[in-house]
Amino acid sequence: MPSLKLFAKRALARVYRALLHREAGRDVILLYHSVGGGPVSTPVSAFRQQMEWLAQHAEVLPLGEILTTRNAGQLRVAITFDDGYASLHTHAAPVMEQFDMVATIFLTTGMIDELNGLPSNPDFGHYPLETFLSWKQILELISSGWTLGCHGWQHLDSTRINDQVFKENILRCKAAIAIHTGLSARWLAFTWGRFEERHLIAAKALGMDYAFSCIHGGVNVSLEDEAIDAVNRIDIRPDVSLTDFSSIVMGNWDFLGRLQLMRLHLRAGNAR
Repeated sequence: MPSLKLFAKRALARVYRALLHREAGRDVILLYHSVGGGPVSTPVSAFRQQMEWLAQHAEVLPLGEILTTRNAGQLRVAITFDDGYASLHTHAAPVMEQFDMVATIFLTTGMIDELNGLPSNPDFGHYPLETFLSWKQILELISSGWTLGCHGWQHLDSTRINDQVFKENILRCKAAIAIHTGLSARWLAFTWGRFEERHLIAAKALGMDYAFSCIHGGVNVSLEDEAIDAVNRIDIRPDVSLTDFSSIVMGNWDFLGRLQLMRLHLRAGNAR
């Protein structure tokens, strides 16, 4: 049964939709964690329905294309996954392959073993009862068109560690990806979407072209932007219906991002 919070979001979405001025084109980056894995993962059946809806109503592109090409007036969507759970290889990739789609994984590389999947640990902020991908599985996903970004060597809250630990956590993650795949990771997704301005500055100094938040909304950077900014991503929770999903992708739930930004500004003001 849907929670009261979900009912409230649906009610607010109906109001927001009535007030919404739709633009000709919309770019969206969706965020998932696990598909068909532990108890808080997205069910495979729901994920398949969502990908089918996207195939029928949107142009699903690799993340790099969303970030570096202009929207000619259509709905464009990129798919991302955080942490790096084995269910992406087992369940998500086969579903996406049916619709000729690929995704980007932001890896917690300290939890990735060469051949064996390591168990998740909720005490470290992982999803419960999950197994992490192995480098062997990651290479197979790369060979089918998937791309990688950094989530950190460990799953650390950027706002609760000092700058040196933050830098070391990202550099170790970048190094592991380079060693095991030969690729240079130039995208960073903040754990829990938490960051401060100093982390954006540090990310750019560490060679990141883009950093990603969990602020709910359409893509908020343009090709003309020179300074690194936190790119919006929409977290797709496992309890949303297909009707919710379509409404979210179309922008009817973007009021959530406005509320998130208000809380961030209030928190920053209180910290001064």
